[in-house]
Amino acid sequence: MPRYATLRLFQAFVVLIGVSLILFLLLHVIIPGDPVRIQLGGRADAAARQALSQELGLDKPLYQQYFSYMGRLMKGDLGTSYRYKEPVATLLFEALPYTFKLAALAVIIELFLGVLAVLISYLSKRSFVDVFLTVATTFLISVPVFWLAMLLQYWLGLKWHILPVSGAEGLASLILPALTLALVSTAVIVRILRASLKETAGSDYVLLARAKGLSPAQVLLKHQLKNAFIPTLTYIGMDFGALMTGAVATEIVFNFPGVGLLMYHAVLERDIPVILSGVLVLVAIYIAVNLIVDFLYGFLNPIVREQL
Repeated sequence: MPRYATLRLFQAFVVLIGVSLILFLLLHVIIPGDPVRIQLGGRADAAARQALSQELGLDKPLYQQYFSYMGRLMKGDLGTSYRYKEPVATLLFEALPYTFKLAALAVIIELFLGVLAVLISYLSKRSFVDVFLTVATTFLISVPVFWLAMLLQYWLGLKWHILPVSGAEGLASLILPALTLALVSTAVIVRILRASLKETAGSDYVLLARAKGLSPAQVLLKHQLKNAFIPTLTYIGMDFGALMTGAVATEIVFNFPGVGLLMYHAVLERDIPVILSGVLVLVAIYIAVNLIVDFLYGFLNPIVREQL
């Protein structure tokens, strides 16, 4: 286990270095616009532009800018936002709690809805409910997240006035964006859990439980669900990491002040320090969550634990 942990940490370090290098180069090639011109406007004179360029270090060669950034990063300095004139760390730490609460609530909703749907579907095989859940999950997997967000926003917010359609004032404002994220993931959980239950249906312990006279519901709840849930738990952990790093479209639609909205505005304003440090922090969070999931999976699965 310690050797595995060391290897994974080394891999994470290599990934972060690679991401920082690739992203740093791409930001100066893909994203159009001059940060100096964006901040000063098109009417600023050449002296003012040159002074700001020197202040930001943009007058140096690209490789010097990169090594300078990495040197500051090693000291915990994520840079200063071009747009907000504030440390990037401050902006991220203000936005991360919103995204964390959104992702956590989405995971809770998708776990509850997913397990409930599978239990109902599995205990009512080949019924109308089973067919309906199959069609619904297929639809939710294929639908774009932003379209689903606007659909829920219209019906539950604007049409029926049940929930707030934007902002982050209280728990009520979390429900719509969290439900949007959860519905798509719920469909995936249903698919994974149903497939796992089918695989375990012919296992010896399941056949033995049936031979003892247990009802289908008792066999499912006491024996099958526990073992079939392990792959689902892995997906939930990975999905939480993905939600922490990829809820951009949902946060934009609901004007939710999380990391996704912060990164969206940073791209529009060509705020390179926010984009670069923000992506690195999100990648680090995703790697950390996946590492935790790996160890948790090994703890729940004895076969995997012996291989670590």
